[in-house]
Amino acid sequence: MTPTETTPVWLLVLGGLFVATVATIVVGSLRQPDPPVFGLSDLEPRVQPAQVSGPDTVTLDARNADRWTLLDLATGQIETTGNAWDIGVRRHRLAVNGGDGFSGNAGVIRLEIPFEQVFEAPTDGYASSRVTPGGDTVSAVLDEWYSYDFFSHLLEPDPVTFVLRTADGRYAKLRILGYYCPGPEPGCMTIEYVYQGDGSRRLEGN
Repeated sequence: MTPTETTPVWLLVLGGLFVATVATIVVGSLRQPDPPVFGLSDLEPRVQPAQVSGPDTVTLDARNADRWTLLDLATGQIETTGNAWDIGVRRHRLAVNGGDGFSGNAGVIRLEIPFEQVFEAPTDGYASSRVTPGGDTVSAVLDEWYSYDFFSHLLEPDPVTFVLRTADGRYAKLRILGYYCPGPEPGCMTIEYVYQGDGSRRLEGN
């Protein structure tokens, strides 16, 4: 192209799109959102409720990549014996106490419905956990709890509800509120849940 020729319109448009894309990437990389942060819960023992209880909020220590923190939803306590637990956390991973090799009968369903609008647990469709050939515990449904921000590298909870069939066949609903300790530091898994202690599928209070 000689200095006297006119630049084609398509080339100008392409150049403009390139500049806009680069600008978007630069601005996004400079954006540092503040994720919600939670301190670890000081869990108090409670008697297993006979009816629906909650919503309760608990922040579990998921910072250790080599150890699961296991929660019994009925008592709100960390389970250390490895049997009477419903949901476990380890870093950004979650699992339920159900499936081959697990002591319970837990399962989980993901619902694209706001937490406050889930009033009854589904009758079926619950997915259990499994152990991979490498010995890792995974739950395909619970692994989908977050969206990843490629610019900030933060995990943001999706606005969904998980319904659990607990290890002993009762029901609960939960949502993830956050994943960060003050700092922010990853590994403070914060869960809000409602637990139904009478064995029915009802998940709302009187």
